[in-house]
Amino acid sequence: MRRAYTGHMGPVRALPLRIAILAAAVLGALMALPGCVAPAGDIIAGVRASAAHDSFNIAVWELRHASDIVAALNTPPENPDAIDEYFEMTARLREVTGRAEWLLANRPADDPELLEALEQEETIERDLEDIRARATLALRGLTMNTMREAGLVSDPPVLGDIVFPPVSFVMENLPRVVIVSPRDRITLMESVPLRPDISTEEIRRLEQALSDRGLSALVVNIGGMGTYPALVKATSTREFTVRTILHEWVHHYLFFHPLGQRYAAGGDMTTINETVANMVAAETGALALDQPPPVFRVPEPPTETHRDPGVFEFGAYMRETRVEAERLLANGLVDEAETYMEERRVHLNEMHGYAIRKINQAYFAFHGSYADSPAGGTVSPIYGQLIEVRNQAGSVAEFLRTVREIKSPADLEQLAGAG
Repeated sequence: MRRAYTGHMGPVRALPLRIAILAAAVLGALMALPGCVAPAGDIIAGVRASAAHDSFNIAVWELRHASDIVAALNTPPENPDAIDEYFEMTARLREVTGRAEWLLANRPADDPELLEALEQEETIERDLEDIRARATLALRGLTMNTMREAGLVSDPPVLGDIVFPPVSFVMENLPRVVIVSPRDRITLMESVPLRPDISTEEIRRLEQALSDRGLSALVVNIGGMGTYPALVKATSTREFTVRTILHEWVHHYLFFHPLGQRYAAGGDMTTINETVANMVAAETGALALDQPPPVFRVPEPPTETHRDPGVFEFGAYMRETRVEAERLLANGLVDEAETYMEERRVHLNEMHGYAIRKINQAYFAFHGSYADSPAGGTVSPIYGQLIEVRNQAGSVAEFLRTVREIKSPADLEQLAGAG
């Protein structure tokens, strides 16, 4: 693993005034993070009322982890051995869990092989818990030093050569999130975090309750959550975990700038925020993992002349699905659009081996928040415009400093056309 900037711990520890300023700023931001703001409007209030029984209490979680904010003010030394050990163990856990799930579905409950797999799963989970604290410190050291190497330090440098806000995250079981969209169009109306242990039956009940209100709803799994400290999935791969940590840090950073402060405006502003976070995380993540830098390309709309009928492309399939669904919705054919999306889901699962539980307006509203995703890439020009801005910037740090000032989609369009 690459080591960099391991000598930069001293200045942070030596300046209590800087620490006080950082703590005050971060704590102020903490109180304004999404999920701590009262909902407005009868529909949104109804959504939250429907989800109240199963909701994840962000405020309580934040208070429980307040000490992690102070701990984040120092950069721990990198510890590649702890990182290696942790991700070797998570890989074993995913393998054992997959086998246990297969045995559970195909063998009796007292099958010796099943019982052995379940016991192995519990043992690995206990071992992971024992080393998670060391791995968290090591990953924080790795990501903060990577940011310094990439130039992602305070600007202007009134606090010195430090990363602000400090990287802070917790690896544990993540909440689920219920995504809500109107039925007559694809737009992210509301998202509410839910308990990590919500059951399948409770998920179906909640989705049905929102459907009864005339809304499109979908409960989804997430890989990270932009609380402070950030919530990061505990059992992912090394690459996914590092990029998620970096992605959530970008949201923390943007909170102090016009782009992040307009996240809650929804629509294109949410998409710009999420896509910027993905792009910065991809580039800095490659640096942290000693991988080649990413090449950002806008996916081309599928055409008959460029398609190979013998090769299935998930991204092209989902873009076709979204474009047709939006066409039907624009013509007022809501029932037809929902029938079409369900038919496409069944075909995708039965013919191509996927296991997608539901494709509806909420599905595309969630995935469409990321303009670089298969479900959102060619529906809006945002990803292409951000790529233009990145190509004009000399570095990822300059790119982030440029886009942080965006206040509207028109600002992004102007920046993209300035090259």
